[in-house]
Amino acid sequence: MDIDSVYKNFSETIRELGVFLYDETDEKIKEIIFEDYPIDSLNLSNNVLELLLSEGYIDSITVEKTKRILFIYREIEADNKANTINEFKQSSKWRELLELHDDVNNSLYI
Repeated sequence: MDIDSVYKNFSETIRELGVFLYDETDEKIKEIIFEDYPIDSLNLSNNVLELLLSEGYIDSITVEKTKRILFIYREIEADNKANTINEFKQSSKWRELLELHDDVNNSLYI
């Protein structure tokens, strides 16, 4: 896969989430977060982040924010209570994760 495709996959994964989800219906939130969200895909792996950084597609701040997204998501995943719509709407961890998605998204050039 060429570097442009890697970047495109990375940016599409980042754009999957953001604070815009708070305006969606419960059914849409459930679909996006609990069924479709590809957090564990290779698109956000350390290897991808390092490649994009070394090729100048992203900066070190974007790398750190993306690593934080992964860390928070794994914390949420480990907490079974956090995997409900109600918890999603009230959780500071979910809020931070969505805000980080927006921050990273805003730093991307495409």
